[in-house]
Amino acid sequence: MIAVFQPHLFSRTRFFAAEFAEALGLADVAVSWMSMQPGGSDPAVTGRLISDKVPLPSDSVVFAPDAAAALDAVLSRAVPGDLVLTIVLVIDLLGPRLVQALGDRGRPGPSGAADSASAEPR
Repeated sequence: MIAVFQPHLFSRTRFFAAEFAEALGLADVAVSWMSMQPGGSDPAVTGRLISDKVPLPSDSVVFAPDAAAALDAVLSRAVPGDLVLTIVLVIDLLGPRLVQALGDRGRPGPSGAADSASAEPR
């Protein structure tokens, strides 16, 4: 399972970073990113505050600075059969693009073979 988390309030991120990280640690891969947030700003509070605390090997944890980087992180790691769980404030930033990109992988290419990785699901 790949979990993609977009914290969206500075106060919640600051106060619950350890708890968010612990929950993300239940996934095989955790991706966290920070987007524009209501309620002010604090440069010390980003998705990295969470990703630095996720109890997974470092190659299984990604801090993405934006939705495009989060999408790239998922697409570079997802294999057929993976569950990708998006826990985000604004699904339009990631959801449709993720579904499209992952769907395109399973469609037959010019040779008739599916254009997808042959790796086993997690």
